[in-house]
Amino acid sequence: MAINKLGTHTLETPRLILRRFRLDDAQAMFDHYCSDPEVTKYLTWSPHANIEVTRTHLLGTLQGYENPLTFRWAIELKNIGEVIGCIDMVGLHEHDETGVLGWVLSREYWGQGLMPEALMAVEKFMFEFVGLHRLEATHHVDNHQSGRVMQKGHMICEGHRREAFLDHMGRHVDLVVYSILADEYRNQKKF
Repeated sequence: MAINKLGTHTLETPRLILRRFRLDDAQAMFDHYCSDPEVTKYLTWSPHANIEVTRTHLLGTLQGYENPLTFRWAIELKNIGEVIGCIDMVGLHEHDETGVLGWVLSREYWGQGLMPEALMAVEKFMFEFVGLHRLEATHHVDNHQSGRVMQKGHMICEGHRREAFLDHMGRHVDLVVYSILADEYRNQKKF
């Protein structure tokens, strides 16, 4: 069974709009999360030194939308109308009908349930419309907050991949792996 090459469609939740990035998002991205060393602490990339780094990154993102297998959403908080994060398919294995998700969120909005809300909307889209069989996410062994997001998204912890991640500080660290299968998704309560 082939997956549907739909590309990034706008998704809406009670508090969020998940949409394609636009060039005018650069300042909000830089201000809310790209320049914050606490936000990027467990990621593969370092904080952006200036807005130009963010704009260059954003141009690459916009070009990526030409590929119908690109699934990358800007997370816009409805009540402020600005981008506060990103959730995207950082790996897609078309033959296996599996995808790997990644995300980042402004520190100002941590602990408010926004990332699980975004994750569940993306799960719904990827399972119900794209037709994936499995979604996976990993987190740096010390990033327990990200693990909580995965649990709230009904993902199951599969274990650790030992020293599988070279962080932006040059250290090899363990990754914790979570996943959810299409059948498991269908058996969960949907919001």
